[in-house]
Amino acid sequence: KQLGNLQYYLYIPNNHTSSMPLIIYLHGATFKNLDISELLKTDGFPKYVNDGYYGDLRSFVVIPKIDSNTKNWVDISDSLEGLIKSINSNYSIALDKVSLTGHSIGGTGTYQLQIKLPNTFACIAPMSGFVRNSDENIDALSKTKIWAFVGSNDTVISPNSTKQAIKLLKDKDIDAKITEYQDADHFTVPVLGYKDKDFINWLVNCKK
Repeated sequence: KQLGNLQYYLYIPNNHTSSMPLIIYLHGATFKNLDISELLKTDGFPKYVNDGYYGDLRSFVVIPKIDSNTKNWVDISDSLEGLIKSINSNYSIALDKVSLTGHSIGGTGTYQLQIKLPNTFACIAPMSGFVRNSDENIDALSKTKIWAFVGSNDTVISPNSTKQAIKLLKDKDIDAKITEYQDADHFTVPVLGYKDKDFINWLVNCKK
């Protein structure tokens, strides 16, 4: 599908009703220069959704794609807001059950979009992302629930900024947690994380 210049896949649940959740997935930099179909061929959340790994997933899932001209996901925040509105106008989703997740620059984008749009998402789940831990950013992140994922052997994006962010949030009694996969590198994290069905249930069921 396409909204303006934004290409995206939309998973529509079987026998969908109004007021169902929406999960937004942000891909990593690898896919900027590839056809959108490559997202469904590589181990990770889009492929698992498309392959039916989660069974009867009771949530809409939208998987947008950015191109090489877009540096960061936050640069198209207006388009992503428009995408949420478009899906809501077509399917009457539950706007208090919109969750955001992504890997690599998608993980960084998950942080950045929560900071820019602090009242939009019921929960966020950044994987292998980077966040600048300023007071302002931590305050914006504290307005949602967070489950972050990192790999101890990630040499592409250090897990340290995420570990610090979660500590700062937990010190403020915010609902924030982290899963650190020992010996996992940058590209192993999303394979492990998105195969965790407890995590997927968390995404589907989170609510403001």
